[in-house]
Amino acid sequence: MKKVYVISDGEYIKVGISQNIKKRISQLKTASPKELTLLYSLDGGRYIESKIHKDLSEYRAREGGEWFLHNKVTIDIIESYIEKDNVIKSEYINEICDLCKGNMEIKNGPYGKYFRCLSYPKCKFAKNIK
Repeated sequence: MKKVYVISDGEYIKVGISQNIKKRISQLKTASPKELTLLYSLDGGRYIESKIHKDLSEYRAREGGEWFLHNKVTIDIIESYIEKDNVIKSEYINEICDLCKGNMEIKNGPYGKYFRCLSYPKCKFAKNIK
């Protein structure tokens, strides 16, 4: 399943989808003169991505593009949308997978929150949040 990602270069944010966010960010970094930072990662694929794009439409950097102004208003829109869908923000997104060395995400399970590799189901590593 594809995941929605939100990245920033400090001036703009990009909302996109990818099956492999780590690989996608690596591709984007080669074309960007600025440092890119992953802000959020969430389930939902094209449907969620489209809803976020619609909510941010008046802040587009270019007509029809996936880049938007990075400011308090756009972040508030994304955060209110994410909170409403009960998705966890990426405050722990820099956690590294012990097996494949990829990024981890936070998931909600029957016993509470836990880290799971973003490469799931290819990499099935998971661990409890302490």
